[in-house]
Amino acid sequence: ALGGAFIGALYYVSSLASGSAQLHVVTLGAVTGLFGSLLDSLLGATVQATYFDRSTRKICDESAAKADVEHICGANVLTNEQVNLVSVLVTTVVSGQVAMHLFA
Repeated sequence: ALGGAFIGALYYVSSLASGSAQLHVVTLGAVTGLFGSLLDSLLGATVQATYFDRSTRKICDESAAKADVEHICGANVLTNEQVNLVSVLVTTVVSGQVAMHLFA
């Protein structure tokens, strides 16, 4: 959410000179940033497998498969990178649609 608000604030400041500054873009950036963060967390918790290495007592990924690694949550459907990609794509499309409805 903070990153989205920062991008919105940069847009607002840069558009002051042209006279078309729209403060509600900062709000849209913050809300869609929060949405993207929550979506990433939800996908990561459900469709990305998480493992626990008992010997090091740390969370690890599937590539560290050893006898003392235990699957603790999430389905093994997507990797972390794929979860990030899906989150970014969905957030981009949703924020674009919201912006079209709000600013059209």
